[in-house]
Amino acid sequence: TRNPLDVAIKNDGYFIIQPKSGSPALSRRGDFQTSETGELLDGAGNKVLDAGMQPIIIPAFRDITISPQGEILIQPLGGEVGAPPQNVGVLATMVPNAETKLKKSLDGHIRIEPIENVNPEDGTVEIEDVPIEPNQQAKLVTGFLEKSNVNAVEEMVNQIDQQRKFEMHIKFIQMAEEIDTAG
Repeated sequence: TRNPLDVAIKNDGYFIIQPKSGSPALSRRGDFQTSETGELLDGAGNKVLDAGMQPIIIPAFRDITISPQGEILIQPLGGEVGAPPQNVGVLATMVPNAETKLKKSLDGHIRIEPIENVNPEDGTVEIEDVPIEPNQQAKLVTGFLEKSNVNAVEEMVNQIDQQRKFEMHIKFIQMAEEIDTAG
């Protein structure tokens, strides 16, 4: 995309975001932008968190790059030309281990599935939320966005084709029924 704020995750992994309401969540959405106050947001307006689980604030910049490890490096506006870039934060990323079960919440965000603990004495069930903790294992690619795995136009054409076949089968059944009742 040639946009330095477009970031894709290579293979497995998630960015950690703070939705407008609710607890932190996981996301693969990497179309980042900055707000008027300098907060780093994803395309849906959710705050992008740093490795310390705090919202990322980016000062005014002339140039910005994001490393494959998630380091955000800027050339500040009004800074000395040719000065080394400043590290203003690290994107929080997480690659869940094999035992971690993820679940889409009612608000549409991905979170770690709560653990159910059953008390052996009285059989009561206690639900324990599992906090999201960054492990910084995701590898990032700057200037790219993840593409949908569904081609909407192709699927629409397939759906129309299937609908026509269905209608044709219905006509064959009606014709067979008419022939059967006529004879």
